Amino acid sequence: GDMGIASVYASGTFSIKTGALRLTAGFAAPECFLTAKDGQMIKIAIGPAVDYYSLGMTVYTLATGNNPFTEREFLSIARDTADGRMADYIFSLPEAASISGRVKELIHGLIAVDPGRRWGYEQVAEWLRG
Repeated sequence: GDMGIASVYASGTFSIKTGALRLTAGFAAPECFLTAKDGQMIKIAIGPAVDYYSLGMTVYTLATGNNPFTEREFLSIARDTADGRMADYIFSLPEAASISGRVKELIHGLIAVDPGRRWGYEQVAEWLRG
C-alpha cells in the first residue's frame, strides 16, 4: 500500500503535500478531508498519524474480509470520516461481530478522529505486547 509514501516527511513532524487530492476514501484520515486552499493548491497535513489511521482501516478490512465502503459514495464516506462517525459506521456492520474485543481496541485506537489521540508506534507496540 501507499500509506503516504509519495509525500515528503521531514524531521519527525508533519509536512505539507500540495497538488491534486489523491486518497482512498474510507482509508484516509479525517484531517485529509479538512483542507485549506492556498491560491490554486490544496494543502493537507501529512504525518505518521495519517498512516496509522489507514493502518486501522486496513486491519478492519483484514479482520472482516470485507471492504466496508463498496456500496458507498465518496462524498458520503468523506463526510462520515471528517465528522468522526466512521468507527460507529464500521462497527455497526454485521461482519464487525466477528472481530475480537482485543482487535476492536486496536482499530479504535488507530482510527481515533483526533490525530493527537490516535495510536502510534508506542501504543501499537504496547498492544502487541499484550
